[in-house]
Amino acid sequence: MDLRKKIITGIVCIGIVLLAAFFLFSKSSPSALFLGTSEKGTPAAGDGRPVTRLSAPPNAVVPERGMSLAANIAVPDTIGSAGPNTSASYRSFSLKSENDALTPDTVIVWERDTVRLDITAADRAYNFVQPDYGFKIFLPKGGTKTVEFSATASGKFIMYCASCGGPQRGPVGYIIVVPRGT
Repeated sequence: MDLRKKIITGIVCIGIVLLAAFFLFSKSSPSALFLGTSEKGTPAAGDGRPVTRLSAPPNAVVPERGMSLAANIAVPDTIGSAGPNTSASYRSFSLKSENDALTPDTVIVWERDTVRLDITAADRAYNFVQPDYGFKIFLPKGGTKTVEFSATASGKFIMYCASCGGPQRGPVGYIIVVPRGT
């Protein structure tokens, strides 16, 4: 085969691959195809329900008071002992929902910690849910509600406003529970 035929064959092969990729990706986003996520990037179960628990990221840092972290990571307002004879802590955080965003949107705690979230709805009513930890809270416009739970399982838990369209539309927040060393 001469050089000219090899070049033409290569161009035809590349064209076929690009054409196939175009048709494949035009029907769904790459994240939906490779990561099992919905069109907006939120993980989706096979039955269409949002997946609300993922593995905890291996590099998650549990913040202490006064730490300087990324703007989207909540620094605890209060840290104390969760009780006598335990290494678990009590951690409280303040979050605000405004303009369809939760600020900060990520809370990171240790497994077995007692967690308190004070969430304020600044601009309108929101209805936050986190099915794995079993909480549902309705926040009226201008109101603040508290949810408290024990972080009994490690992972990255997604909480979202159910009345706003679910995790695909926001606002969305994350509770990362880091496993304690044995």
